[in-house]
Order: sequence, then structure tokens, then C-alpha cells
Amino acid sequence: MEQTYSKREFLLNLLKAAKDPFCSDEKLNDIRKVLMDSKNFSGTNHLILLKDYFSDDRVFYLEKKDALLQADRAIEEGNIIGYYYLYLLYLKEDSKKAVQCLKKVINKSYPLADLAYAKHLLTGDIVDKDEDEAFKYYQIGSRFNLAEGYYGMILILQRRGDFMEAKKVYDQATENGISLPGVVR
Repeated sequence: MEQTYSKREFLLNLLKAAKDPFCSDEKLNDIRKVLMDSKNFSGTNHLILLKDYFSDDRVFYLEKKDALLQADRAIEEGNIIGYYYLYLLYLKEDSKKAVQCLKKVINKSYPLADLAYAKHLLTGDIVDKDEDEAFKYYQIGSRFNLAEGYYGMILILQRRGDFMEAKKVYDQATENGISLPGVVR
């Protein structure tokens, strides 16, 4: 009797097979094709390819044009995280377009987008500088227990001279198992 897999299990098995060092080039190309072309995974397959595109340990070796296509497909299939990857793809060449994409995914339960926006608000590099808004987006990251969220909040609080509040944030991060660099005075 043949075993039936859920969509998630099927995707995980494809990834496991692709990362197998003994996976043939032919099999890897077949897996890549399934991930690129399938519409059965609500865009998650496209995000897997995009994550791989930005990885230091790449398996599928997409070209940029393919990565752009995968982001568009993820969005078409209802997965707005594709906008975050479009932001990353456009960031170096078209910051205006990158920000438009990033704004479509902030405040949508994808904290990496919120943290990216917070960084831009703090530095004022591609959006108008706004430390108060940056703090709000770093708070979102801290709610997902991401070190960068806590770190950004502490940085802003220390710039403001609010060392007591910065210490509270530092202690909260530590209580949540986050180890942060530096010293809070």
C-alpha cells in the first residue's frame, strides 16, 4: 500500500532529497521543476526557492530573473511574503520599488519585513528617518522574540538617554533566552 503524504510532508521530503549529497543532477532538476511550477502549496514552494536564492548554502541555483518570477508566483498564490523577497531583490537597484514591496508586507505577521523597515526608518537611507516609528517596528520583532527587535529597541532607548527602560528591555530579552551583545548602563 502506498503511503499518502500531506502537502507539507511532501515538500519536506522534496527538500530532504534535494539536500542529499548523493542526489543526482537529474533528480535535483526534477525537484526544482516541481518547486518552480507547482500551484499546490499556497506559494510556499516558491518561498523555499527564494530562501535558497539568498542562502549561502544554495541547492537550486536560481538566476535573478527566476527568483523574481518565484516571488510573483508566491504572491499570485496568496502568499504575501513574496513581497518581502521582491523587496530584497530590488533593494540594490531600485530602492523606491523595494520600499513599495516592503510596505505591502509590514504589519502582516512576517517580522523580518518589520525589522527591515525599522532599520530603514532608523537610518533614513531609503525612507524618511523616523526613530519613533522605527521603535514600533522593532517592538514587533521583539514580540516574535527576535534578537534584532530587542537590540533595536535598546539602541533607540539608549540614544534617547532612557537607560532604565533600555535595561528593562535587555532583561526581558534575557528572560526570553535572547543573548544580546554589549552592556546596558
